[in-house]
Amino acid sequence: LQCVLKADGQGGFAQPCLHMAIPELISSAWENGIGILTVSNCRGVIGTLWSPLEQIASSGLVCIGLCNTPAYVAWPGSRKRLLGTNPFGFGWPRRGKSPLVVDQATSVLSRGAMEKIVSAHPNGKLPKNVAVDESGRPTEDPEAGLRGAQLPF
Repeated sequence: LQCVLKADGQGGFAQPCLHMAIPELISSAWENGIGILTVSNCRGVIGTLWSPLEQIASSGLVCIGLCNTPAYVAWPGSRKRLLGTNPFGFGWPRRGKSPLVVDQATSVLSRGAMEKIVSAHPNGKLPKNVAVDESGRPTEDPEAGLRGAQLPF
């Protein structure tokens, strides 16, 4: 199908791959009525989805973005990581205004936010009910939460 685009990250980060592929995706969507982009063979995860979604929605298109991640999230009452934070979002153009963009993870707090607490606030604490330590006990210690598991929203 002409509306399906495939971008190979060649082992690099997803963001540069997206940056190069999105203009073609936008053109394809306007030409075909729909555009689908898959990005594969990338190191790491995309991080946030809002930036590429905002770019697409700013072109006048409705968009949905999904991303898989390693398993970081445990089911409540468990310590075992079962699913990824799997960011998902959408963008909606609005006449005369910035687009409406929603970007969220399946966890209470994104992994990136937890990592920022560790790096920017050495004695920082997590809010309650965000993570469990490696033994499955609730923790407010961000490093213990990163070693353990995040909780779903």
